[in-house]
Amino acid sequence: MKSVNKQPVLVVTSRTKKTIASNSISYNDIIKTARAYSEGGKIKIDYRLFEKYRLINQDRHRLSTGLPDTPRNLQRIKRDVYLMALNHYLEHIKQSDVDEITLGDIALEAIRENKEARTEDTQNSYEKDYFNKIENIFADMPLVDIKVKHLNTWKKNLLEDNPMTKSRFVKYKRILNFIFDYAMREEIIEKNPVSLINMKIGFKPPKDQSKMYFTKDEVKLMLDNTSGFDHAYLTTLFFSGMRIGEVLALKWTDINFEKSTLLIQRSTRKRKFKLTKTKIKNEIIMAKPFKDVLEQYKSIAPQCDLVFPNAKTLCPYYESTSLVKRVFKPLLKKLDIPYRPLRYSRSTFASLMVDAQIPITTVQKFLGHSSLNTTLKFYTKNGLLKMEADERIDNLYVS
Repeated sequence: MKSVNKQPVLVVTSRTKKTIASNSISYNDIIKTARAYSEGGKIKIDYRLFEKYRLINQDRHRLSTGLPDTPRNLQRIKRDVYLMALNHYLEHIKQSDVDEITLGDIALEAIRENKEARTEDTQNSYEKDYFNKIENIFADMPLVDIKVKHLNTWKKNLLEDNPMTKSRFVKYKRILNFIFDYAMREEIIEKNPVSLINMKIGFKPPKDQSKMYFTKDEVKLMLDNTSGFDHAYLTTLFFSGMRIGEVLALKWTDINFEKSTLLIQRSTRKRKFKLTKTKIKNEIIMAKPFKDVLEQYKSIAPQCDLVFPNAKTLCPYYESTSLVKRVFKPLLKKLDIPYRPLRYSRSTFASLMVDAQIPITTVQKFLGHSSLNTTLKFYTKNGLLKMEADERIDNLYVS
């Protein structure tokens, strides 16, 4: 690939870092001269590099320390001026030879570029997947040398070692997209090869969508065969569409029986109460059967601000594992209902809303999706839109 203009980009390549580390190079080997001076009431630094480390047509560099011009500050800066110049070079000076910049040089910076727009868990998941699935293959490869054939080979090997559905692989592809899009914006490469990965073959078939939710009869059977805590807990999951962590974090103060409303504003993750996944508060209307169950349960519930605490300790259930093991799995076995994860209560709720022909905007409200597009994706993922369309087409001319 022909590299673009030999303009500096905001990165120091692995080769430069390794050269410095392996040869125990000090600032005296890189920084030729450095001085501190005052300008505009601030202390600034001016330094020059030895020829080996110079950028093309760029020998001299200036930076502001941001410190006010005081005798004490100037004395301290003068004392450390060479170290500060070296730090600026390693962290901020742009490397001129774009052909040498590897994927690993910019990967984390690219992945973290928009981390403020993501939840902490999502960001951590992206970084973990990069280290586990991408770094060992591409980190040391110059970006300009990574071709579509390399990406397709990586995909093929990845799927052979870890068979997965197309939707799962898309997450890894998205991480590579972050990196190559960033490289394009920084003018390291001209084109993003990720979009050309062959997405037509090699994937596991998707799950049978009909198995991703419980039927109305199965839900009724479960609720008819539970009582007390278990009955109220399952009713809340199946009648609200709430995520499991949101139910476990629910407090009595979130429920207004007079207005039949329930406020979803927190969730449990990693043994802590945090904001919901979408970081928004969502008030939903409780159906009368749901409200009646919670009112009846409140009269026998443990004296605790949490709706569903551990009855023995009154501490929160930070995860549903023990409840699934103690209540849910034995219940399904007893009723001869095929096992599906408890989290499928959410898609079950959505499927029953589809059956009832509830407007999708209302479903969006209940599921707490900030975007209608997210709700549409949720429907599609769980086969609900297709199911609804198929049934209506079948009955198109049936009076």
